Amino acid sequence: MKTILAAFISIFIVTSIQAQTKVGFFDANAVMEKLPEVKDVQSQLDVLSEDWRKEIQQMKKELDERFKEFRSQSLLYSDDVRRKREDEIIAMEQRIADFQNKKFGVSGELFTKQNDLMKPIQNSIFKAVKVVAEEEKLDYVFDRSGQIAIFYANPALDLTEKILKRVRTTGIEKN
Repeated sequence: MKTILAAFISIFIVTSIQAQTKVGFFDANAVMEKLPEVKDVQSQLDVLSEDWRKEIQQMKKELDERFKEFRSQSLLYSDDVRRKREDEIIAMEQRIADFQNKKFGVSGELFTKQNDLMKPIQNSIFKAVKVVAEEEKLDYVFDRSGQIAIFYANPALDLTEKILKRVRTTGIEKN
């Protein structure tokens, strides 16, 4: 009997706590897609990325030429010269791989530049979320564009447009 009473009291407490909690959500991707600053950042990154891709293509072209020359002339080389040319080709391949990793790797310049350029935008969005949540007297705000699975959301609780409006009115802070 005590167990049933304890279970009943627990359910009552959880239900009353849930009734007091106010939750909202927004779509960070939708906010970002509508901000011109994000498009500017993407354009800058595209230009930078394209420049590096052209450099890599040029390096690979030079490598191909060097390799073709080596292949066509290798029978004429002495063992020492052949080894030296092979080492040069291997070193060129390594320089290309290093360059690609330095520019496009996980902690490469493109990733770092993207983080640097996006940080002020993200900070502005986070501040807007906080302001809107306080205005709406919400306890929690979820981003439905992320990893959190929201199977149903009342559209009346969608804060995306309010957050977008707040970011636009307060502007993006510059570092």
